Amino acid sequence: MVRFETGNSSEDWAFLWDGVNLQNVSPTTTDVLGIVGTELTNTSFVDIDGDGVLEAFTSDVPVAHSQPSPSEVYRMVDGEFVLDRRIVGMRAFQRASGSPETETREIFLPTGAVGPLTVRIYNGTGTSVSGQRVENAVESGRVWWNDQQIAAPNDFGSDVSSIQRTVTPQPKNELKVRLAGSPGGRITIVIDAASWTP
Repeated sequence: MVRFETGNSSEDWAFLWDGVNLQNVSPTTTDVLGIVGTELTNTSFVDIDGDGVLEAFTSDVPVAHSQPSPSEVYRMVDGEFVLDRRIVGMRAFQRASGSPETETREIFLPTGAVGPLTVRIYNGTGTSVSGQRVENAVESGRVWWNDQQIAAPNDFGSDVSSIQRTVTPQPKNELKVRLAGSPGGRITIVIDAASWTP
């Protein structure tokens, strides 16, 4: 990835090296002057759904006193990243050593998002083969949405790849996570809207 930073935002370009050539795999736009630009901003490459393939996750840096824009997920299709869907947000958490601690993240409802929201908790790598142990799975934990517990310790386990819950959004929401069990366990939380207005 090549990143051009301006202030607290970035314009990102993704390239794929095949051993001989460097190929641009970024989703692009072309303006009226014929100048090609990238659609990737503030990009992270994350296996969001635990299928073993990295997706490009973009997020806008919110401007003070404005409603945030949706985040976007791009998937690799036929050798380039293409828009898969808009999402409310994605947050990752990892179990550290020592006593379990509660982490709190604010989730602002982006422009156009219509509830209810679906909170998808991908445990560890998020993949499991016929009941086998999920790699880097969280064995016990709790997740709260606006102080309502939506995942309890017995919802997690080494054989649980994902948990899904439906929640009601507010303009500003609070997501709290407390992970227990062995250090190194991790979860990725993806928050989807029921629909998006134009």
